[in-house]
Amino acid sequence: MIGHLVIIAALAILAVPGGAPVVRAMFWAATPAAERPGSLWTAIRRTDAHHDGVLRGGRWIGYLERLGVMTALLAGYPPGIAVIAGVKTLARYAELHSLPTPGAELGAARRQSLAAIEQFIIGTMTSFIWAVLLTLLARWLWTLW
Repeated sequence: MIGHLVIIAALAILAVPGGAPVVRAMFWAATPAAERPGSLWTAIRRTDAHHDGVLRGGRWIGYLERLGVMTALLAGYPPGIAVIAGVKTLARYAELHSLPTPGAELGAARRQSLAAIEQFIIGTMTSFIWAVLLTLLARWLWTLW
């Protein structure tokens, strides 16, 4: 039992804050080569709290969603992942489909909205996949312990 708790704790640390560099690497890979801001290593190591990209609060939301996905799977409740995805989507819907601010160029506002939607999808999928993989690793390690 103690061994299982150690495995969960170690992989939760790897999944929750450790997932952020994985998501940043995926954002970097999804950016066209000519527009990438520096190297992959620079993107992974970026830690400034004010750079969440287009969507504010994404880093903390990512931490919580990875923790939620791991918790749902370890508790034997995979539908919890759908609940997390639904809550996140509903909470971000207005921000993802916002109308342009008065005086803003419509084309620029549309590009920013599309960039936010793309960031939302890439970040969510990467975050979920990372959490699921580490949860599967935890379950496999349990069989060895």
